[in-house]
Amino acid sequence: MDSFPSLLDRPDPVLDSGKAFYNEPSSTSAHKSSVIFYNSPRYFEPTRPTAASLILSGSDDGGDEVDSAAYLSTVTPLTSAEVNNLYRHTLTVKRVVRMTGKGKQPKMASLVVAGNGRGLVGYGEGKDLNAGKASRKAFHEAVKTLDYVERYDGRTIPAEVRGKWGATTVTLRPRPAGFGLQVPPSIHAIARSCGISDLSASILGSTNPYNVVKATLQLLWGGTAPLGLGDGIGGAMRRKDRGVGMRTVRDIEMARGRRLREVPQN
Repeated sequence: MDSFPSLLDRPDPVLDSGKAFYNEPSSTSAHKSSVIFYNSPRYFEPTRPTAASLILSGSDDGGDEVDSAAYLSTVTPLTSAEVNNLYRHTLTVKRVVRMTGKGKQPKMASLVVAGNGRGLVGYGEGKDLNAGKASRKAFHEAVKTLDYVERYDGRTIPAEVRGKWGATTVTLRPRPAGFGLQVPPSIHAIARSCGISDLSASILGSTNPYNVVKATLQLLWGGTAPLGLGDGIGGAMRRKDRGVGMRTVRDIEMARGRRLREVPQN
C-alpha cells in the first residue's frame, strides 16, 4: 500500500471545496439542517496557485507581457539563464481564419524552432489574436518539446537519411568538416538550433515550413515510440512519433554486429 499515492495530502477541487448552507431551527422545524454541495466540514484549505499560473496571469503592472524565462523554468528542468540562452528562430507568422457558425474567426499563427546549440532542439506552434502572443506561445511549446539529436563528431549526422511528411520529402546528407550548412532556410534554423555545422539537404515536393520542420525533426529525433506501444496510455501514438528516423553509429554497429570504421575517399 505504500506504493499507492495518498489522496489526503492535497485537496480535491470538487470534493473538498466545502460549500454548504446551514439552516437554523424555525417554527416549522425544531432541528438544524444543512445542505451540502460537495463536502462538509471543510477539511482542506484552498489550493494555492502554482508559480506557472501566477506568471501566466500577467505581469506585476497588470499588462499582458509574460516573463518566458520565469515561466519555463517552473515547468521544465531548464533554469532561467538556460532559457534566455536558447537559440530562437521564428519561421512563419501568418494570418489564419477559422470558419464557425458566427462567421470567420481570424487569428495569427506562428511557427518557432528553439534549441541550445548542443544537441537539444524542438519546435512549437502558437495561435493568438496578437502576433507577438502567438510567437510567445509557439516558443513556450518549442521549449517544452525539446529533444536530443545525436551528432557525429559534434558537427554533422552519421549517414544520409530521407523522410516524408505529407507532400514534403526531405533528404539530409552528412558532409566533411568545414563544408558548412548548404540547406534550405527552415532546415538551416533547425541545424543552427541543435548544433549541426556541416550538412547538406534537399526538399522534394512542397516547401511548406510546417511540413519541412516536422519531416526534418522526425528524422533527427530518430523516433520515440516502440512498435505496438501506442502513446503509453492505451491510445494511438502521435503521427510525429511513428517510424524510425536517423540511426546513430552505435545503433548501426549493434545491428550489424561489427564496428564501423571511417574510410576517407580519395
